[in-house]
Amino acid sequence: MGICGEVIAQLPVPACLLREGVVFLANRAFAGLTGYRPEELDGRPWEEMVHPGDRPEVASLVSGQVAEGVFLRLLTGDGNTVSVRCHAAVLFDGDQKFLAIQAVDVSDLRRAAEDTAQRYEDLLHNISDIVHVHSLEEGRLLYINPAFHQLFGYRVQDWPGRPIRDLLVPRFRHLYGEYARKLSENGHHQGVMYLVDAHGRERYIEYHDVIRREGPTAVVRGIAHEVTERVTRARNQEQMLDGITLAMADLVESRDPYTSGHQKRVAEIAVTLARRMGFPPERLRPLFIAASLHDIGKISVPTEILSKPAPLSNLERQFIEQHPQVGADILRRVPFPWNVATSSFATTNAWTAPATLTAFRGMKSIRNPASWRWPTSTKP
Repeated sequence: MGICGEVIAQLPVPACLLREGVVFLANRAFAGLTGYRPEELDGRPWEEMVHPGDRPEVASLVSGQVAEGVFLRLLTGDGNTVSVRCHAAVLFDGDQKFLAIQAVDVSDLRRAAEDTAQRYEDLLHNISDIVHVHSLEEGRLLYINPAFHQLFGYRVQDWPGRPIRDLLVPRFRHLYGEYARKLSENGHHQGVMYLVDAHGRERYIEYHDVIRREGPTAVVRGIAHEVTERVTRARNQEQMLDGITLAMADLVESRDPYTSGHQKRVAEIAVTLARRMGFPPERLRPLFIAASLHDIGKISVPTEILSKPAPLSNLERQFIEQHPQVGADILRRVPFPWNVATSSFATTNAWTAPATLTAFRGMKSIRNPASWRWPTSTKP
């Protein structure tokens, strides 16, 4: 048997010796693992013990090269298979060369992995969200789950290989380049896309995408869900808020004929100034609303005072000077998503602030020169 055989025979873990690709000696643990008696394994070609689907993986073992961590399915005596992880090393006993193989039973781990993969596959097929994979460079779809068909009506099998930009509403397809740039820079990106379904209807989806490296190739994996109803509802609410804002502004101006169009002009100037000062786009709309309503406090001022052609008395002037605070108090009771009350108050009172005057002086031009009439006009 030799020293190598004695060592293998005494090991408590499954192990065997191969010589020229044939089992020379198998210990009891290895025989128990495979369901054979030790003598039944002697002289058996190693390749015949391996499942046909895994035989390409054992070429290094049979050729006598050192190999570690090779996952194989061994054929058992009862016609089933057992999943093992094989560690191999070349041994010499005198002038004889052997290959020692230790086999670790990973059947439970393999079954757990297969169960996990099956559960993941079931999840992908039944989840209501869209799961997709596309190439980073060309943006071509590599995989998309059945929810894509359920939500958008397209046949899933028709889309692998097609550019994802083909799904975008035509007028927004030019934005795909910006999406790809941000994704490449940050490694992830999230936002809202405007897509067209199989029936030509425009739909919104909210997506969360991340770059994953698969060898030398970079792919984008992501999940998305439809938000058409949410976006449409938000847009309708914005339109309703704009309508109410303009109606309230018209109501105020209807009580003071001398300031007709004044609030609209102030709002235009405020937004123009904000753009020149570098305000982000999401801050322009609340500023416009605040400026459009900055005179709402005039509701508390009697019409006789607002339209009085003669100079105002001290008491009447006090009524006028209080209207910014009254307007701010009114707007605080409205649940705006922004601090409109404070902005409105500032719009009414900040024209003499140094920063505002500096911004005025820095403006080269304005689209409508008539809008400058408000800061310089006087009542007749």
